[in-house]
Amino acid sequence: VNSNAVLYQGTYQLTVYGSMTNNGTITTVGATSFSTTAATTSTVNTGSSKMDSVIFVGTGTIVIGSNMNVDGGITISSGVTVQSGSAVNITTGGNWTNNGTFTPSTGTVLLNGTTKQTIGGTGTLSFYNLTLNNTGTAGNDIITLNKAATVNNNLTLTDGILATSSSNLLTLTNSSSTATTGGNSTGPSFIDGPIRWNGLNGAGPFIFPTGDTTKWARVAVSNVTSPTDFTCEYFKAPYAHISNADLSTVVTPTLSTLSGKENWDVDRTLGTGSANVTLYWEDAAASGINDCSHLRVAHYTSGKWQNEGGSATGTCTGNGSGSITGGSQSTFSPETFGGGDGSGGSGGIDQLPIELLYFNASFNCASTAIKWS
Repeated sequence: VNSNAVLYQGTYQLTVYGSMTNNGTITTVGATSFSTTAATTSTVNTGSSKMDSVIFVGTGTIVIGSNMNVDGGITISSGVTVQSGSAVNITTGGNWTNNGTFTPSTGTVLLNGTTKQTIGGTGTLSFYNLTLNNTGTAGNDIITLNKAATVNNNLTLTDGILATSSSNLLTLTNSSSTATTGGNSTGPSFIDGPIRWNGLNGAGPFIFPTGDTTKWARVAVSNVTSPTDFTCEYFKAPYAHISNADLSTVVTPTLSTLSGKENWDVDRTLGTGSANVTLYWEDAAASGINDCSHLRVAHYTSGKWQNEGGSATGTCTGNGSGSITGGSQSTFSPETFGGGDGSGGSGGIDQLPIELLYFNASFNCASTAIKWS
């Protein structure tokens, strides 16, 4: 398409066999299909025009030579190889479906829809940079990962929630502490489900942008003593075992209470490194936090909650935010906020409800006798 020229596609599907260069304007309402045959390589440059939806088909290789902006979905069909050029950015407002082969260079794939989106397909899902900026309303801002995927450089969370699972896991292979940026409670934007981060080593902190449903709640590891893979997930619910009987007496001072609001699963997936765990809160009252001086990191190990210590920074009242970093751990498992200094006080975190084993009340003329245990 020459400069100053306009190609109006209409509602029909346009199929391009071979290469295409757009120096003018393409107005699309229907899908555009780029096709190539075996042992051939074609190049697609869509210029500044926004495509409606794009399908790559054939048995050869198609190179995306310039930034591509697609209002709908992008589908890579079985048999075709799609390569992004150096530093080429690909934007889609719809679903990303890879049933063939996608070879990322050093660019970014951006998902910026306004309704629910998916990332999936039968092919390998691998990105250099992945950015999420889905601005849909609550419940419509979810991007579902339907197959395991890797991000080799940077993950940026601007808006929208990425839903993952243990079988559809997002893995970061860049071991730098700057491999993730963004995440917030205003979008909100976070990973709802597990996220794995490989090869972590050194000071960090390595902040996992976790959350659950609508709540952003980060967790981090730091001072990792040797290259180690960690997988983390946040749950907006208390762990199954949080009664006073579940508090360890091995490490002193012992904990007096535990969070009845939330917990994180911190899993050392591969490697033997020790690390400090940092828990974050964005709203102290919502997390049941009431006192910085007695707040602690609690770690569930060998069937008991152990005091991992820690010194809190931030605001521990109202809707204040902050974090607490515990001591070095050589084992990992569920982590949550704990409180107290071993004296039985409830400082740090709201007291757990009392569990009654027995309760009876009886009236005998002038008084009521109450018995419990």
